[in-house]
Amino acid sequence: MRATPPPDYPDIKIYADLSAATLRKRKAFHLITATLRAHGIKYRWGFPTKLLIAKDRGITAIANPDEGAKQLSAWNIQVAQTMSTAKPVGKLTTEWKKAAKKH
Repeated sequence: MRATPPPDYPDIKIYADLSAATLRKRKAFHLITATLRAHGIKYRWGFPTKLLIAKDRGITAIANPDEGAKQLSAWNIQVAQTMSTAKPVGKLTTEWKKAAKKH
């Protein structure tokens, strides 16, 4: 369910604040989620790293990528073999650095 922003702030966006450990676990599902998107199958995240897949008028819960691959195979869907070519996000640092002056 998406939160509706107050009328005074129509462009505000609200995101879940997830821990680095949760994000790493969810990233392990990348091939499963990419395959689902490629086949037009809707899914959403359960808490914290469960994948909930909407198919055949039901919801299937997947707890890990291996379980997801088995389920896709049962639906006669081949899991994508490679990750996307999107450039990964670089390592974030907590250090502040002074920006160079523009002339």
